[in-house]
Amino acid sequence: MSDLRRSVYWSTLSKYVGFVAQFASTMVLARMLTPTELGVFSVCMTFVVIAQSFREFGVSTYIIQEKDLTPGKLRSAYGFALLVSWAIATLVLLGRHLVAGFYGEPGMAEVLALLALGFFLVPFGLPARAMIVREMRFGAECAMHLATIATQVAVTLALAARGFGYMSMAWGALCGQVAGIAMLAALRPGLVFMMPSFRGWSHVVGFGSYYSAAALIYEAGIYLQNLVLGRLMDFSAVAFYDRAHALTMIYRSGVEAAVVAVALPAFARLRSEAETAAQFRHGMALISAVAWPFFGFLGLMAQPLLVLLFGAQWEASAPVLRLLAVAFAIMAMASLAEGVLIGLGQVRRHFRLELSFFALRAALIPLGALISLEAVAAAQIVVAIGMVAACFRMLAGVSTIRFGATLRALRPSAFVSASALVVPAAVSLAVPPGSMGPAAIAMAGAGCAAGWLAGVWLADHPIKAEVALVLGKLRILGRRPPAAAGLGG
Repeated sequence: MSDLRRSVYWSTLSKYVGFVAQFASTMVLARMLTPTELGVFSVCMTFVVIAQSFREFGVSTYIIQEKDLTPGKLRSAYGFALLVSWAIATLVLLGRHLVAGFYGEPGMAEVLALLALGFFLVPFGLPARAMIVREMRFGAECAMHLATIATQVAVTLALAARGFGYMSMAWGALCGQVAGIAMLAALRPGLVFMMPSFRGWSHVVGFGSYYSAAALIYEAGIYLQNLVLGRLMDFSAVAFYDRAHALTMIYRSGVEAAVVAVALPAFARLRSEAETAAQFRHGMALISAVAWPFFGFLGLMAQPLLVLLFGAQWEASAPVLRLLAVAFAIMAMASLAEGVLIGLGQVRRHFRLELSFFALRAALIPLGALISLEAVAAAQIVVAIGMVAACFRMLAGVSTIRFGATLRALRPSAFVSASALVVPAAVSLAVPPGSMGPAAIAMAGAGCAAGWLAGVWLADHPIKAEVALVLGKLRILGRRPPAAAGLGG
């Protein structure tokens, strides 16, 4: 197995297992906590996620892509991250009562205070994690990530069962960070306990100023609806939107996040424009073959899936989920753009791209919030179309990647998607959503999987090689003698 393929598999395992654990805990919490309690925590996390995008100041990405990384540069990057993260943590602590007063919810101050403590801890693990990714040791990165998620989920559910409400999620997040840093200390102790340097920051600041600004704008745009809905509507509206958004994250936090995590160091290693364009088209073919059927299934099964996973009280999220499924299916076409631009060192272009996306969201989402939740979700479709158009225009200016050539490479994915969605569409037409139970959903899911495999083989899609490799590995494992599977074999 090639190093790149192995990296993608480890990254996918890390993201998917972690997401499944978090998603399962979300299903449980949706039945333990009220929509208002979940909404309060979602708005607090929105502020923290936005601040998180700035706290590293692009240091992790700088370490990953820097061609001439010396010990001095690494220590300087660590020192700079330490200073920025602690400064932001202080601002969150000082401003928590202003945020709570703005939303009229005193409990938000307690949540923000606890979450801010994590900002003081995160820099300690930053150099170690960045170096692990730079070296494409995604197996070690997987172990660290899963330790973080397992601790977070266990603490959150235990405290929620004892009546801690939204504070259970805040404590879970903090304990998860501690576990992750402890794992990094075991993997790379010399980098967790290294001495920081507060000199020679020019390299870090030159890269980080644009990258962190782009990351800040990206996170603000992604979670802008939470801030807007919490103010213009109510916390329950935030929670209903979040339930729909959570289902889209099954793909985005699993497959897409895994591929994008590997894409940055992989594209940074390429030297030929032709090779970059070819790898981009191949990567987009693989992504679209998974993303389009997934979001199509999500749109068709929106109402029964929400009721099955979260309970009947979340049925109002179904129209939002259908619209978000369309938006994110379109956005999938732009998922590799960041990896290409950063890998090519085009951090300023990446910043301008994210700024344009944020401006579009900032204009449309408040208008939608004055109408309905569905209007907010529909605004994301407009944003998605603009995002794809802007990404390909930007890529054309720095590489030989072209929209037309990419579309031609995606034709087999369109066939695979149509094949995969035949059975789910038939089930959704034959069974009324209100009476669709687990058996009908399972039938639709099995038909989707069978149709997907048939489409992959009939279209001879590029993902066929990946599927065949996985199936081959499973057959080998199935034939392995019991003695060979043990430690002494």
